[in-house]
Amino acid sequence: MLILLMLFRAVSAQNTADSLEHWMAGFGNYANLQSSATQRWITANRIYPENSDTVLVFDTERPGVPVLNLVKMNRKQAFLGDEALVVQGSDTAEYIGLPHLNRISYAKVKKMDVLTSLKQYLVLDETGMLCLYNSSARLIVSVTGVTDYITDGKDILLAVLYENGARKIVQLKGPRVRELYTTSHSLSAVPGFRLGRYVAVTEKEMHSGKIRSVLIDLKTGRVQLPLNSLFSDADFIRITQIQGSDTFLIDYEKRVKRREDPLVDLWYTNDAHLSARKKGRDFNKYWLWKADSGPAVKLSDAVFDAWVPVSERFLLAFSRAETFDYRYSFPLYPMYLVDRYKGTEVKISQGSREAVISGSGRYIAMRDGTSLHWELIDVFTGQKSELQGEQLRLPFFTSDGRLLVFESDSGLWVYDLARRRFMPPVLEGYQTKIDNRNAGKIYEKDGTSFTAGTEDITRGAFIRTSRNGRSGYFQWLGGKTGAVIPETEYSRQQLRYTPQSGRVITVEEFYNHRAQLYVYNRHRSTRTALNSGAAKRTEPGIMRKILTFRNSLGTEMKGILYYPQDFNPARKYPMVVRIYQEQGGSANKYPYPQYSGDGFNIRLLIEKGYFVYLPDTVVDARGPGIAALDCVHSAMEGLQDHPNIDLDRVGLTGHSFGGYETNFIAGHSKRFRTYVSGAGMSDLTGRYFEYNAGYGINEYARIENGQFAMKVPFAEAKEKYFANNPVFFTDAVVAPVLLWAGMKDGNVRYEQTLAFYTALVRNRKDAVALFYPQGDHVLGTGSREEKDLSIRTLQWWDYFLKDRTKIPWIEKQMKNDRPSADGSQPSHVGN
Repeated sequence: MLILLMLFRAVSAQNTADSLEHWMAGFGNYANLQSSATQRWITANRIYPENSDTVLVFDTERPGVPVLNLVKMNRKQAFLGDEALVVQGSDTAEYIGLPHLNRISYAKVKKMDVLTSLKQYLVLDETGMLCLYNSSARLIVSVTGVTDYITDGKDILLAVLYENGARKIVQLKGPRVRELYTTSHSLSAVPGFRLGRYVAVTEKEMHSGKIRSVLIDLKTGRVQLPLNSLFSDADFIRITQIQGSDTFLIDYEKRVKRREDPLVDLWYTNDAHLSARKKGRDFNKYWLWKADSGPAVKLSDAVFDAWVPVSERFLLAFSRAETFDYRYSFPLYPMYLVDRYKGTEVKISQGSREAVISGSGRYIAMRDGTSLHWELIDVFTGQKSELQGEQLRLPFFTSDGRLLVFESDSGLWVYDLARRRFMPPVLEGYQTKIDNRNAGKIYEKDGTSFTAGTEDITRGAFIRTSRNGRSGYFQWLGGKTGAVIPETEYSRQQLRYTPQSGRVITVEEFYNHRAQLYVYNRHRSTRTALNSGAAKRTEPGIMRKILTFRNSLGTEMKGILYYPQDFNPARKYPMVVRIYQEQGGSANKYPYPQYSGDGFNIRLLIEKGYFVYLPDTVVDARGPGIAALDCVHSAMEGLQDHPNIDLDRVGLTGHSFGGYETNFIAGHSKRFRTYVSGAGMSDLTGRYFEYNAGYGINEYARIENGQFAMKVPFAEAKEKYFANNPVFFTDAVVAPVLLWAGMKDGNVRYEQTLAFYTALVRNRKDAVALFYPQGDHVLGTGSREEKDLSIRTLQWWDYFLKDRTKIPWIEKQMKNDRPSADGSQPSHVGN
């Protein structure tokens, strides 16, 4: 009989686990790369499996070892030009003078920030003392009674005070303290408001909890109440300054929870707000307000309940009611362009949720949610142009008003706005990503993303690229591109570059080389390791190859094959195959050993003497299960003649969508000796008609138009759904299966794993299921659940692929005496 294990404690082999963890603790990575103005000085967090509280400080003119190790100062790091570094821990902060590394400590710190343009830093302590210092750590000014502060991190600093029963906002500018506003109510910054000439504040009545908006002109000191003195029972205020103007869109939001009848819960098929059943609905009221012009003007909410600013004259408007029958995981909204001057409204999109608005407000680039093509709308003329290509993504308008630029997997696609045509691609054939983008989000709710602004490319756009497993960094300037640093096979996870410095700082790793910090000096054409003594050089014991194969339809794909550590060509080894769609992006990354929230780790497996194979899978018109089976079998065909892989000892594993693929393949293949499937869907048709309360979606949206890409509804393609449903084929499973799931998983509910387990029970198959009561879709980093799953998975592979018996929790299933389904005694794989 199968065993259902409800587990959350670590396995008993404590000595083995302790030695494994001691070994893993020696492998560190780098994160949160920061640099000074000239990039002489660098900070990086050192990340280990069990902690990330160490900050290393490097001097690029003295490479080799870090000049400082700062422990428990990982909350914030910021430079003041090249003169100083300030760092913050949980309740302490330090000033570090450069280059002599003189240090000043601050205790009982509540918050710390820097004003980069002024080269100043500020420290707010737990007593309410706010101190502003210059880059030499000399006190400029101090203020007491501070409850919080507001800053843009550049040159604006405002403090919120409590003094003699009153709340005040004061501006600190050098040693001057200018009082701006006083009230008896509480004050806080409006989240997301971009500081500039104006600061937006939420004022809250102490006795009623009602709120109102306050805007302060920092140039004149004038305080303005856009809605006069009106306080509202709204829960939240958003204020967006319309680009290029002194006009503001003000949004008061009230969340209303759904009333529950204790007797009956009513559901309607015409409900246009299913996603609000659990969290409640947001009701928004909008006003337009122009500075120094009197009260704000209310926008009508009779038809539209969402407004997005384009310019003073034009607004985007839509209703957040669902109109696409929940066919998509995120709703698509019909979009209207409202002309305030003419009083007109024109539908410009049948269904969208993503748009970019030019700095002048003349153009809108909007993505059609069904075709995935972009459309360019000229707001002034009403002309619309369709820009073909699903691969186009994350567009931006240039600040000179000439170009619309798209990132893509085949170069930068540059659209000439005046000529209304694409120019020849920049870096054609490269996957491209623009660094350091400035345009800001002006509306982001209910799965939407509206961005406004431009990118200044007069000093060059800096582009990260990848192609054929190689990464690069280019500058695009004046219509020409040039390499900033050489292309390499190494994976560059982080990069910092200031053109005037001539230095490029990178974190680079390769499949056989741990992450390392490098500085490129463009003036000298040199590349230097900053921490050369801390990491090993190339590790010849780690081997991997990138293989190419085609599925039965001729689609070319790749597979990454990792060899056992210290591979011996005279031996045969077992192999673990892991699937999850395309996996080539990890080919050049170093395989760090660590426990994993999905129980799979390449390094632990190759250290234990396994080949590890990561073949790509695709989804096509046949359905996700059948397509995955074809891809995996085709990938395995390419290994038939490999002299060192024991094809009689191969296991297959996958998590999430890979778990679904594994479940399906288990019922259709005889190539694998065992399977490990985590948090995967097993009953496609059953899941199709479920409502996901956590995500607020009907699951058929994800199955039809999401990752499973069935593309047609169940009612129109029942045979296709049946043919791709794993649970229907558990009677054909011929190898033992290890299943696992977190019982708090809101992505793929654990009942999907339980259904597959139940089907295996009914068909009298060998399997063990691990259910973690506190586990989510991925088990928590550093949790007992993560450790337990990782160790049990390794034991499972050893038992079935290496004949390592005497593992009690497995043998409790495999060493039983129950007869098989046909009445004969069972013959267990691995015994």
